[in-house]
Amino acid sequence: MLSIDNGIFKIVDKLISIIILSVMWFIGSLPIITIGVSTTALYYVSTKQVSDREGYITKDFIKSYKMNFKQGITVFLILFLISGISYTNIVIINKILELRTMWYILFMTQQYIILLECLIVGIYIFPLLARYDLATKELFKTAFFLGHKNIVITLILLILLALLIFISAYSYLVYMMLPSIYIYLSSHFIVYVFRKYNKDFDILD
Repeated sequence: MLSIDNGIFKIVDKLISIIILSVMWFIGSLPIITIGVSTTALYYVSTKQVSDREGYITKDFIKSYKMNFKQGITVFLILFLISGISYTNIVIINKILELRTMWYILFMTQQYIILLECLIVGIYIFPLLARYDLATKELFKTAFFLGHKNIVITLILLILLALLIFISAYSYLVYMMLPSIYIYLSSHFIVYVFRKYNKDFDILD
């Protein structure tokens, strides 16, 4: 009976943490350009939870938010700019080229690959920023490397994201907590990847 109560307490405690972190992520993302900063802070808290080094979630969130503020904005803006240009190209291509022509297929495939690569890099770059002190160029190179070297986990994380987005369309609760739920679940896979290349990962601050 005690073990059951303990298990229920852990589940409730985790749900409360997710709710609190969802609110903090939303507030921290209000200027829009700070979405990357909030996401980094959320990964900082979540990866520490997975490593059983959980502290005070609000304190850890604020600590990471302040520490990675400038670089988080820079990384987000770079990804946003590249994705925005690629999306704009897709819109233009749809207007000026005939459907199903060779050039149409070639250009559209190229742009969708760019968008996919931005998404893959985005999956890894914010947890990397959260836990490692790397220059922006190194962050992008490492995120690209991890995303393609661990392709199975990358596919799982892409499917997980798509699944949660689909569920959120039918559940307002999931929609409101989508970033925290995804980041908490994905952190288990991210930490696994980080441990492969850094055996001392769990003792990192």
